[in-house]
Amino acid sequence: MLELHIERKGYSGNLLYQDLQMKLQRGELLCLMGPSGCGKTSLLNIIAGLDQEYEGSFDLSPNDTISYMFQEPRLLPWLKVQQNLELVVNGSSHPWSTDQRRRKCAAIPKLLTQLGLQHCTNMYPSQLSLGMARRIALVRCLIVEPQLILMDEPFASLDQDNREAIYRQLDHMRQQHPDLTVILVTHDINEAMQLADRILLLQQPPNCQFQQFVPSRTDPDPRCENQTLYRQLQMGIGEKPSICT
Repeated sequence: MLELHIERKGYSGNLLYQDLQMKLQRGELLCLMGPSGCGKTSLLNIIAGLDQEYEGSFDLSPNDTISYMFQEPRLLPWLKVQQNLELVVNGSSHPWSTDQRRRKCAAIPKLLTQLGLQHCTNMYPSQLSLGMARRIALVRCLIVEPQLILMDEPFASLDQDNREAIYRQLDHMRQQHPDLTVILVTHDINEAMQLADRILLLQQPPNCQFQQFVPSRTDPDPRCENQTLYRQLQMGIGEKPSICT
């Protein structure tokens, strides 16, 4: 589905990536991890087309739509929830027909209901809790029926109940749309091991290759199911290794 080869990418006069290659299969949920400042968000921005100042090549399947879920919800404060969501469809330059735009907008109530947000339609962003705003941001990603969703630490600062609600919705969404592909940046090892099909661990710049891990889910506590993997990820993101007892 996606092939990326960055021959060279600099940032503020420093080398960030050199000869970095990445492939992504359709239907895969890929987690990107690594210490702060290693270029995880920069990589998402390159894939999203927001950063084109690099040497290399990027191939994405034709006609595939990308949604981006940022670290902050980024809802427009002067618009109500329904208006924020409709804007993604009606304000897009994508060549959808009028009927397609109507159909996408008509799906908004169902998506809100699936995430327990049906009562939020006429609320302004200032009236939403952080958990509600992040779930609205997820709905905004889903409205356009993307083939690829980029997620940049979208669950940070959420309590465990809100995280689990979004995890369930994400899993349900992937079951309904098996070709949906997700790239998730996270610092949360438990989150990565619970959600990911593959985990790619970046090193501090300049990055040449990823370390790749495939988590198993045979034990309810990911620290116990593969202590070696858990410790490798802890060291890779700069955490002090812990032992499962």
